[in-house]
Amino acid sequence: MENAADALKIVLAIFIFSIGLVMLFNMASQAKETARILIAETDSTKYYDYYEEVDEETIDRNGNRIVTLKDIIPAIYRYSEENYGVTIVDKEGKIVARFDLDTEQACNNWINSAHSVKAKFIIETKSTFERVNKLARNVNGNEIEFYKNMSITTTPDNGNVDYDRIDLSTINLDEMTALLQKLYGQVTSGTIRRGYYCYWVGTMGWTSQRIDSDLSGIDVRFSSTYIGGQATDSASQPGNHICCIKNGLKKGLIANFENSKFTEYMVEVDRNSYITNDDESLFSFGEIMEPIKKELIYVENG
Repeated sequence: MENAADALKIVLAIFIFSIGLVMLFNMASQAKETARILIAETDSTKYYDYYEEVDEETIDRNGNRIVTLKDIIPAIYRYSEENYGVTIVDKEGKIVARFDLDTEQACNNWINSAHSVKAKFIIETKSTFERVNKLARNVNGNEIEFYKNMSITTTPDNGNVDYDRIDLSTINLDEMTALLQKLYGQVTSGTIRRGYYCYWVGTMGWTSQRIDSDLSGIDVRFSSTYIGGQATDSASQPGNHICCIKNGLKKGLIANFENSKFTEYMVEVDRNSYITNDDESLFSFGEIMEPIKKELIYVENG
């Protein structure tokens, strides 16, 4: 009986010792964590922003690619098939080329479109370019000079333009008209009386010719009988296209930018309206949900 009592005392002692050991380790762990927090709070380097070293020849500090015209050309040749926009901007902020089906359709309908339709198109384009300019400011990059003095209002959830807060009648259309003339100009001869038009829309052969024209600087006359062939200047042919940039003897994008580097910006254009909660888009409403469009914008570094 006495041995059993001694055994219980030994077991109880071991149990108490175990509890004390666990409490000791727990207190030591808490003391270590408290010390770490105190040191971290008093360490000013905790609040430093550290940047990973990047190769600024190929990527900027915002993660945007630095490319050459050779890198851009494949995207240009696919723009009409994949329905995204490609815009090339020089170091002065001037738009020198734009490959975009929406803009080309707007160009073809420009004369007969209502003022409100034209104004909304300008505002949406301005909104897209302004998003690029905000990215460019973060790295001291060149910005796009497009309706620079016109302010716009966007909704906070998806960046869509709030047209109800803009007086569309106050928007000057001359700048956009001049840009269409520059990008999509044509020789007004024979039955052609209009200085700008995009005949190639919907015809792959003509689209390729137009791209070749803007790249090489050789003006093209489209052929209705031999799609992709160079036609003569006659009233029976659908029209022509003047290359988008001529700088003295330097004609076309290749001659003007073959040694240039560009910063590539990619933004998305979402024309859908959404039901939101706490500024978070939940789902869209409307009969048809439009696909989100990508815009590739290349701004020349200077």
